[in-house]
Amino acid sequence: MNYYYDNNMTIRNLIDRAFEYRKKGDFEKAAATFDEVSNYFLIRGIKHKHLAFKAHKIECEARLSRKNMQFDSYRQKMSEAENIWRQLGNEMNANWCRANIESSLGTECFKSKNYEEAIIHFNKASKAFSSIGLKREAEFNKAFSMWAEACSLKNTDPKKAAILASDASNMFQENGFQKRGLICKAESLYYSGIAKFREGMFQEAKEDFLKAAEISEGLGSEKHSSFYKAYVYQCDYRIAKLNEDIEAAIEALHKSSSLFHKAEAEEAYFVSIGGLHRLKGFKEKAKSNYETAIKEFQEARNYYLKAAETSKSSRLRHEQSAEYMEALFLSTEADCAMIFRQDLKEASRLYLESAERYKRLGDEDNASFNTNMGQLLRAVIDNDWKQINQIFETLHQYYKTKGEETPFSIAHNVIELFSMFSVILRRRHEEMMRELYEEDAGFNFEARVRELIMRFDGRAIPGSLIGSEDDKIILHKYDEVREAFFEPEDDEVGIVFDDKSIIEIDVLATRKERERRFILICECKYRAQKPISVSDLELLERKSKFIETRYGKIARLAGELKPIIEEKWFVTTGRFEDKCTGYARRHGIRLIDLKKLNNLLKEFGMRRLLGPRPKALKP
Repeated sequence: MNYYYDNNMTIRNLIDRAFEYRKKGDFEKAAATFDEVSNYFLIRGIKHKHLAFKAHKIECEARLSRKNMQFDSYRQKMSEAENIWRQLGNEMNANWCRANIESSLGTECFKSKNYEEAIIHFNKASKAFSSIGLKREAEFNKAFSMWAEACSLKNTDPKKAAILASDASNMFQENGFQKRGLICKAESLYYSGIAKFREGMFQEAKEDFLKAAEISEGLGSEKHSSFYKAYVYQCDYRIAKLNEDIEAAIEALHKSSSLFHKAEAEEAYFVSIGGLHRLKGFKEKAKSNYETAIKEFQEARNYYLKAAETSKSSRLRHEQSAEYMEALFLSTEADCAMIFRQDLKEASRLYLESAERYKRLGDEDNASFNTNMGQLLRAVIDNDWKQINQIFETLHQYYKTKGEETPFSIAHNVIELFSMFSVILRRRHEEMMRELYEEDAGFNFEARVRELIMRFDGRAIPGSLIGSEDDKIILHKYDEVREAFFEPEDDEVGIVFDDKSIIEIDVLATRKERERRFILICECKYRAQKPISVSDLELLERKSKFIETRYGKIARLAGELKPIIEEKWFVTTGRFEDKCTGYARRHGIRLIDLKKLNNLLKEFGMRRLLGPRPKALKP
C-alpha cells in the first residue's frame, strides 16, 4: 500500500491529491502521485488515461528539474509530455508544453546574450500561450522579446533600445510582473542616457543614469546601481573637461572607475582607469613633470591592454588606445631627455620612434611634430644650421616661438636655440591640453550637422557656397537622418577595422526613389588646431564601402536595386591638409570647412557656428 492513500481512498481522491500537490508547487509529491494514478489505469488497460496522467507526471518532473536549475532536463521532459499530448490529440496541453519549452530556450539565450535567438523563442512562446488563451503568459514572453530586442540594439541604436525597453517595462508591470518591470525600466533609462550621452547632452544623460541607479538601489541590486552611478560620473567627467577643469575631471573619473570596479564591469573599469591615468599624464606633462607623466602614460597603456583582453568586439580600439599611450610616453621621454638631460641623440631617437607610432595610428599631426623635433635635434648634433633654420621655420608657423622674430636671426646662438625648444614644447603641451578639453565638444557639433541635413528640402544652391566647381548643387530631402552604429558581420570584418569593433557613422541619411536607396554619409570633426589628414578621409572612404556593402545586402533581401552612395561629406571646424584636396577629388568626397558649413547654416536659417577658439598663448 502506498503511503499517499489508504484502502478507503478512491482514485478520484488520489487524482485530486496529485493536482493539489502540483498547485502548491510540491512537484516531487505531485509526480509520485500522478505516477500512482497512471499505473492504476495501466493495470486496468485504460491506455488514454494512463498516458494522460503519465504526461502530467512528466510535466511535474520537468518543473522539478527547472526548480533545480537543470534546464536541459526540463526541456527534454517537457518535450516528452508534449509528444504524449499530441498523441492523445490534446493540442491545448501540447501547446502549453511547447510554449514553456520556447520560453525556457528564450531565457537561456537571453542570459547568454544571444538576443536574436532569444527574440525568436520568446515570440514562439508568446504565440503558443495566446493560442490556448493564456494572455498573461503570452504578454510576459512578448515583453521579454521586446527587452531582448532592446538589448541587441543598445550599442547600435540606443534611442530605439530605450523605447523598446520602456514598452517592455510597461507590459511586465501591467501583467503583474512588477520587479521584472522595474529592472527593465532601469535599463530603459540607461539606454536613454547613453543616447543623450552620445549627443553631448551630458546633463540630461546624467539625470537618466541617476534615475536608473535609484530604481536598482530600491530593488537591492547594488551591482547594477553602481554601474549606473559610474555613468553619472562619466557625465561629470565630460562636463568638467568642457569647462577645462582638470581637477574636477580627474575626481569624476576616479569615482567612475571605482564604481565600475564595484559593479564588476571589467572592460568599462579598465577603460575608465586607463583614461584616468591618461588624464593625469597630460596634466603632469603640461607642468613639465615629465617623469611622472611617463609613469602615468605607461599605466594607461597597461590598462587599455587589459581592456583589449576582456573584449572581442572592441579589442582593436583598445589596442590602438594602448599604442597611442606608447607614442605619448616615447615623446614625453624625448622631452625629458632633451630638456633635463640634454641628451640630444637619445631625444632625437625617441621623437622619431614616437613619430612612427603616430603614423601607424593615422595621427599625421603628432607624427609631423615629432618627426620635425627628431630631425631638428639631428641637425643640431650635425651642426647643420641650414636644416635647423628650415625646420624652425616650419615650427615657427604654428608656435610663434618669439614674437615677430624669425628663426634665421638666432642661427648659431645655442642659448637662444634651447630657449626656443622650451617655448615650442610648452606651447605644444598647451595645444594638446586644448585638444583634450575639446574631445567631447564634437558630440554637439555632430548633432548640429545632423539637424542641418534634416532640413535639406531638395533645393538647388550655388556650388560656390560649398566650394564646388558645379554651378548648382541639389540638396536632396532625406527620409531618415541619424547617427548610426553597426556591428560588422563576419564577411564585413576588414572593410573598416580588422575585428568586430563597432563602426560609428556620424551622419547617415537615406532616401528611396523608385526601388533604389540613395545614401549620404558624413564624418564630423570638431578641431581647433589639428588639421584633417588624408588618413581621416581614408577612414570615411572605408566606412562608405561598409555602408554600401551592408545596404546592398538589405536591398537584395528586399528585392530592391543596388543602393547608391550619392554624397560623401567630411565636415570640420578646422582645416584640411593640402593633400586632402586631391584625395577628395579622386574619391568624390566633399570637404566642408567652417566657412562652408556656416554658408549652409545661413541658407537654412540656422545659427552659425563660431567653432573652437584656442586660448591666447602666453608669450
